[in-house]
Amino acid sequence: MFIKYLPETRLDEIKSEIKMIVARSIEGLSYDQVSLVMLAAAVDKGAVDQVRWSTLLGFRMPVESAQPLRTMVLSLTAATLVLLIAVVYLGLWIRRVKRAGTVESLKTPVLPERVGDGLRKTMHRVSGA
Repeated sequence: MFIKYLPETRLDEIKSEIKMIVARSIEGLSYDQVSLVMLAAAVDKGAVDQVRWSTLLGFRMPVESAQPLRTMVLSLTAATLVLLIAVVYLGLWIRRVKRAGTVESLKTPVLPERVGDGLRKTMHRVSGA
């Protein structure tokens, strides 16, 4: 098994665990047949330091990954809000239909008597009849 690791990582403590995982994952392979080759990676500190980090929803990630994720989260939040408003409106509409008895009775506006009379008089004057 070849493992390339960061120099500051302490893998000496878990070598036996790594060998056990490999031996158990391949049928017919025993622990003694697994050998490890450990190679410390040469790290360009300048390249690692150039990565800009951001935190989103408690997770640390590169800024380039965080921006699309932030956009997706905001879009899903807005869509959920619109859906919630639509469900509330639909619920209120269904309650109104149940109280009215039918959908057809909702098509005719129900106005208080005094407002209705004033509107009828206005419509009568406008139509000229």
